[in-house]
Amino acid sequence: MLETWRAAGVARDDDESLRDFEANLEKLRARGVRLPPSFVALWRLSDGTAAMDDHEMIFWPLDNVLDDPSRDPSSRDLVFADYRLGSTSFFLRLEGDAASVHRVRDSRPETSERVAESFEDFLERYLQAPVSLR
Repeated sequence: MLETWRAAGVARDDDESLRDFEANLEKLRARGVRLPPSFVALWRLSDGTAAMDDHEMIFWPLDNVLDDPSRDPSSRDLVFADYRLGSTSFFLRLEGDAASVHRVRDSRPETSERVAESFEDFLERYLQAPVSLR
C-alpha cells in the first residue's frame, strides 16, 4: 500500500508528517479506541495521504481521524478515508478486537454498508479493484 501511495506522490512518510503520529495514537488509546494492528503499522509508515490518489481516494492523517467533528464520542466508528471529497466515506467499525470496514454515501447513515470484513481485506480490495469500493 505504501508503495502505491508513493507512486502516486501522496505518501505522508516524511519526518514532519509522522512527528505527531504517536501522540495522536495515544490520544485515541486514552479514549478507549484500539485500532487494528495493520492500520497502526501502515499509518506509522505514512500518516494517511497528503491528497487524493489516482483513484480519487484520500486516506486521512490520524489527526483528522482523531478530530473528526462528525464523530459521536461514544461511537466505535472511525472515518479513515473518503472518495471524491466525502461523497463516499469509509469507516472502521471497531467491535472488540475486530474491525470491519463500512462505507456511507453522501453523509447519509442509512446508506451504511459493510465493504470488508477487516481492514486488511479492505486494503486488498483497494489494491486489486479500487473502483469496486466507490
